[in-house]
Amino acid sequence: MMKIWLKPAGIKLNYSDKIKEFIELVEKLIPPGNLSGRALALLLLTEDKCVESYISDCCGEVILNQLQYIVQEYRDENASSIEIYLENLYHKEAAIIANQVLKIEPPTRNPFILTFGDWCTKLSTGIPIALAVTALIYLFVGTFAATFLVDSINTMLFENILIPWITKYAQLIPSEFFRDMLIDPDFGVLPTGVFLALGLVLPVIFCFYIAFGILEDSGYLPRLSILLDRVFRKIGLNGKGVIPLVMGFSCITMALLTTRMLNSEKEKNIASFLIFLCMPCAPLIAVMLVILDKMPFSATATVFGIIFLQIFIAGYLANRIVPGPRSSFIMEIPVMRLPKLWSVITMAAKKSHHFMKEAVPVFIYASIAIFIFQRIGGLEMLERYVGPAIHKVLGLPEQSIQVFIKTMIRRESGAAELEHLHDTYTNLQLVVNLLVMTFIAPCINAIIVLFKERGVKSASIIMGLVIVYAFLLGSVVNYTCLSFGITFS
Repeated sequence: MMKIWLKPAGIKLNYSDKIKEFIELVEKLIPPGNLSGRALALLLLTEDKCVESYISDCCGEVILNQLQYIVQEYRDENASSIEIYLENLYHKEAAIIANQVLKIEPPTRNPFILTFGDWCTKLSTGIPIALAVTALIYLFVGTFAATFLVDSINTMLFENILIPWITKYAQLIPSEFFRDMLIDPDFGVLPTGVFLALGLVLPVIFCFYIAFGILEDSGYLPRLSILLDRVFRKIGLNGKGVIPLVMGFSCITMALLTTRMLNSEKEKNIASFLIFLCMPCAPLIAVMLVILDKMPFSATATVFGIIFLQIFIAGYLANRIVPGPRSSFIMEIPVMRLPKLWSVITMAAKKSHHFMKEAVPVFIYASIAIFIFQRIGGLEMLERYVGPAIHKVLGLPEQSIQVFIKTMIRRESGAAELEHLHDTYTNLQLVVNLLVMTFIAPCINAIIVLFKERGVKSASIIMGLVIVYAFLLGSVVNYTCLSFGITFS
């Protein structure tokens, strides 16, 4: 196992005396510019035509001819090629640097760990191990991070300290519009931008990077990818695609980020589509279970059965539709070992900091845009005109538009609104609404990351397909259940 430490090299290559003299001459003759004199001299020695043209333009043909004459003299005096000389010099210096920063640890000799690594790739033992690992990851990232840790941070830090303190001092702002833009609980910049990013995304992202780092550092991920490669090829992915899809059950935003590990654009688009369409995040699952607990088990089986079925159906269809080649699955299998926990935690902290540095400004801009849209009556107009269409297509109460609007902001917020309005729903309507909430576009954070990761064109296509598919599936489930008299009562 290799450990790598990065530091500025500060290397000065030891060129021959003749080359050093030529570099000094070029630095004197050519005025300072975008390219250093040393770089120009070395490129001249290799007879680079672009550099020759550059010197001709800035210094004239006379200077260029003089330098070319010296270069030709050097090349005539040396039997070996200057290109070969420089290449050997660079390779030698690179080897010296590599030896300074690389430390190779001997592989583990623990027989149980080595045997366990072999079990992970065999079908008979690999599947149970994969299920156990998935359950542990879900408990850590989904239950501990996305539920306990997020709730604890939001309750103790934001709800008990920051929100009351900021609300108190925000009253000093004379403009009601700007005061609400800052602290409005549903659309304000702090609650739906900064606090949502720091209180919801950051804990989950950090815990995910820890879990993922353990799997990566231990050497388990390559074995899991090999185990599931054949299955995932049916849905347009290879074995690497298992990680983003599994992580979608904890946090959609984080799962979209993990699609970076996939090699081709086709695989990234299919994985993003499946995550966006089929995956209920951990907070949504928690609220869903609260709602379904009051209903017959058949409702729970229907909701989660359809969710898992859609992963394979949608993936199979996407594999046939999305253009582009699927990348070859080539992966080095490292020796299985116990992970270095401190290194994993340190790297998780660095990755989390890098993500938040990029994401928080985007979340703030999006919160401002949504707040302004709400204040100019955009959300009210949607409720007035889209509500009747929802009732006609999905058979849901017109108040469902409130649920969907809050779902787009934060999924568990929409589920909580559904729980608040459940007295106005029948059990069938609750099942339909839960399915549509799962399949419709996730929270605003995930939408922002989707556009950031996949680009405007691909993200817009995924968004459009997911929204249409969600309402189409909800309508099919509603009218199919009505036709067969299924009410989940």
